[in-house]
Amino acid sequence: MPKLSDRIIKSKIKRAIHRPVTKLEYWYSNRFKPWLELWLRRTVMLLMVAAMVYIIHLFITQNPNLQDRIYQARAEEIVMGEGPEPPPPILTKIAKCESGNTQYDKDGKVLKGRVDSMDTGKYQISKRYWSDEAQRQGYNIDTEEGNEAMAKWILNNRGTVDWSASQRCWNR
Repeated sequence: MPKLSDRIIKSKIKRAIHRPVTKLEYWYSNRFKPWLELWLRRTVMLLMVAAMVYIIHLFITQNPNLQDRIYQARAEEIVMGEGPEPPPPILTKIAKCESGNTQYDKDGKVLKGRVDSMDTGKYQISKRYWSDEAQRQGYNIDTEEGNEAMAKWILNNRGTVDWSASQRCWNR
């Protein structure tokens, strides 16, 4: 049989291990602690996202060449017709008057002008006058995309003067 002192020590240890939990300890461990951990995780993530946005902002504003490249790429998208912007309304009217708003004839060939066979496509762009500039700009006016992009370029640089022959139709 163990000595009395051993039994007293064991009973004190047993009571210390199995002591009842107070209301404050229960509230902290079961109610407050999980909420606090979740709040801390979300706060840290939010701070990380804010730091990343700030770093990207600094990177773009400190590199003017990058900013110019972004603006240039966006401008090319708009000019090439790849962006979300449709052609200006005046170009839509011009295309309707010049070609019936179609790039190809009934045989599937690129539409040629009735008066001048060098006029090509939906916007009846003259190859005689515009083929060199179209090549410099990188447009193929025999395709619908290239024809539209070149028409936008002409409109932006010269206005509607090159479509003056059909002005009575589209200027209504």
